[in-house]
Amino acid sequence: ALGVSREAGKMGVGLSAVSRAVWSIPALVVPPMVMSLLKKNASFARATRLHVPMELLSIAVSLTYGVPFAIALFKPTMEVPVEKLEPEFR
Repeated sequence: ALGVSREAGKMGVGLSAVSRAVWSIPALVVPPMVMSLLKKNASFARATRLHVPMELLSIAVSLTYGVPFAIALFKPTMEVPVEKLEPEFR
């Protein structure tokens, strides 16, 4: 080990923030779309007791598939080019 790089740490935190922002997108987009499609159905529109469970189900499904996708965007371990590190690591 040559030491601890602050630049690599900043890069890791930034990529983690991007990943967490991406994994919330499906939960914010999919449920409203699903509910608007379901509410166009007359029988579902009358069954108001099903609205909350269906919305929760659509949130759960979107998170189930959205979170692994967001995590898979970046490698679990990364190699950082030395040009992006501090001068003492070059």
